[in-house]
Amino acid sequence: MTTVARFTPWQPRLLAYWACRRSRAGKCKLTMGSGRSAPRARTARRQFDRATPQINVEVSTKGHVNEGRIAAPDQTPSRSRRVSILHQPPGDGSVFDVCVIGSGPAGLAVALACEAGNLSTLILESGGMKQRGVASSLPPIRVLNRSVHAALDIATREGFGGTSRAWGGLCVPLDPIDFEARDWVPHSGWPITYPELARWYPEAAGFLDSGRKDLLADGGESSLADEETVTQNGYYARKASLAQVYGARVRHSKHLVLCLHSTVTGMDCDATGERISSLTVRGRDGSEKHVRARRYVLACGGLRSTALLLQLGRDRCACFPAETPLGRYYMGHLAGEIATVVFPDPMRAAEYLYKSDERGFIFQKRIKLADSVQRTSRILNTDFMLRLPPLADGRHGSPALSLLQLLALIPGLGGIAQSNRLSRTLDGRDPISASAHLRNLAVSPLTTANDLAALLRHVPTRNLPLLSFNRSGRYSLRYHAEQIPNPDSRVSLRDAADETSFPGLEVDFRYSDDDALSVIRSHELLDQALRRDRLGYLEYRHPPDQRFSAVLAQASDGYHQVGTTRMGSSPRLGVVDRDCRVYGMDNLYLASSSVFPTTGSANPTFPTVALALRLADHLASIH
Repeated sequence: MTTVARFTPWQPRLLAYWACRRSRAGKCKLTMGSGRSAPRARTARRQFDRATPQINVEVSTKGHVNEGRIAAPDQTPSRSRRVSILHQPPGDGSVFDVCVIGSGPAGLAVALACEAGNLSTLILESGGMKQRGVASSLPPIRVLNRSVHAALDIATREGFGGTSRAWGGLCVPLDPIDFEARDWVPHSGWPITYPELARWYPEAAGFLDSGRKDLLADGGESSLADEETVTQNGYYARKASLAQVYGARVRHSKHLVLCLHSTVTGMDCDATGERISSLTVRGRDGSEKHVRARRYVLACGGLRSTALLLQLGRDRCACFPAETPLGRYYMGHLAGEIATVVFPDPMRAAEYLYKSDERGFIFQKRIKLADSVQRTSRILNTDFMLRLPPLADGRHGSPALSLLQLLALIPGLGGIAQSNRLSRTLDGRDPISASAHLRNLAVSPLTTANDLAALLRHVPTRNLPLLSFNRSGRYSLRYHAEQIPNPDSRVSLRDAADETSFPGLEVDFRYSDDDALSVIRSHELLDQALRRDRLGYLEYRHPPDQRFSAVLAQASDGYHQVGTTRMGSSPRLGVVDRDCRVYGMDNLYLASSSVFPTTGSANPTFPTVALALRLADHLASIH
């Protein structure tokens, strides 16, 4: 094995000899900081790194110095030890087994699984090691209706780790009914079955470090005895940012290379038009290089991946049929709060708050309507979770919440009490009764302190919505609901401003009336189940004739980017097949939530990683 050590020109022989003597036949790798002599080696390296000029001297663990080789910082110094992170596209003509475009959750899952299978893998990332929002180096995206689609500097991230840097860490699996062709849900049905994806849930849980693998799909016992409702555990990953989790592994990998500041601007086909022969990649200095691999995986987010395929279809029209669904069926979820759930016995709410399992993983039990109820009532899949009650409503009885509400009213101190995680509860919809809040605070200073401690327990280390027990048994009921696939909700290419610019993307994201009506009907059915079991009831925040408008007023997504490259059983019904291979292309694949034919009620990160691991297994099997 060969190690690269950096020394000043006036003493390379002496230091190289010292390093080789201390390395003990390869146990100390100076660039990796491992082995018994690593502290001394790192100290020597720091001392001489300050001198200039510097060269990279290739040191063999057999004890001799290759003085004739001077390697540039971003080039591979030798075949025996590959530089794992480059800051420009590779230009040495190497052909990798797999090239993954994007380093978010899906891209890292595919790449690291391929690396574990000894496949030489290249990751192309348009950003650097640090997080950035939407970058000028990427195609501009124009959103037609900003009221229903989140700003892209919030919904997307550029840089190693991708959107995991903005991810809350919630891991929820898709349900069996999500894969079915439901006659009340147009364009529903997956070409794979629930067990085909569910078998990868345990490995996805391990990859994301998100808790007990056997409890992800089952909420266990519940005080809801009604057969019309079920519960499901939503686990939270220990660390949401995968850059922190897998950065060291990527740096020291033997079979994986990460290229930062490398933006894919086009895909080149061979003479048959059925294979990608190379990618055109632009570095941050503006120069372009061609990168080659045997197979390519688009994992750069739903919108970016769709844009590259639309560009490929425009340049190579034979790739996709005239009636392709590419760019259509753009979906997300409906999320919001239109009701307060009241538990007459406050202790009955405890099982639906945050809990920790025996290994310290945090999870929350979610309430769902059973598959049988969805079929008979012809509604969409919806999850319900408890959240903090509106702070302005003093009936919550919490001294901590009343303190935050009163602080928010004081000029100059409002910023202390307010945060993104409290924004929904400080919206001012409810009339504020100062007397009710003062009564809550009069309980005792110790009770107020305990309530604040419980409320803020997970703030330093977790990006969790704030939630704590309150003695009134009153909580906001948050919903997270499926959206109907709609071919008129779509993205399309816009012409580039000039020959050197990328074609832009135009987003026409739409909700339908049936999406909102399903949310309202789901609340009604849940209210009936709570009352039947004498567990509680719902208090709506709007009269019946205003609930429909209230749901649509809160409906907004753009984070989840589902459906624009949907999976289908034929090129007419889908963009990719059951193995996530693009129809019409032999060696082009997708790892993205954009291949989901339906959204289900689950946040898509966890099932997307499961699907990416399934894809990596397929790539290894055909290698």
